[in-house]
Amino acid sequence: MIKSLGAVPQSVLPFLPTIVPLTPGDWAVTYATQTGVMITDGLMADIEITLTFTPTFTTAATGALRILGHPIPFASAAADINVTNHTANITYPSSGTYLVGRITSDLSAINLAGLKTAGTPGLVMPAQLVSGAVHRVDLAGRIRIGAA
Repeated sequence: MIKSLGAVPQSVLPFLPTIVPLTPGDWAVTYATQTGVMITDGLMADIEITLTFTPTFTTAATGALRILGHPIPFASAAADINVTNHTANITYPSSGTYLVGRITSDLSAINLAGLKTAGTPGLVMPAQLVSGAVHRVDLAGRIRIGAA
């Protein structure tokens, strides 16, 4: 769908996000809610993602949790994406006090990361989730994108 906001055309691009660790191992997931939308205007986009999911895994699933499926390539990893809501059963890494979505340095995915006022952020790993429990993560933000 193309809309016009003045001189810059706007595209609304729904997508189906997924969440998977860098090394999936025996990671399996079922989704209750799995929605994503990018609303583009030029080389910027608003992105909104909602995932309600139940993962099952053992210690074989490792590495940063990554959200995949966005329809247009990211152009910069400079901005974080706000985590606007999440379930309480996610343990923050690195003694973080809040979660954000971090675009990966290769611009291919969004990692979940724990931040704090000082110190190095830590990436959320499967071990920081409860296997077999329902988890919800909502993200929203404005990002730079590449060509459609």
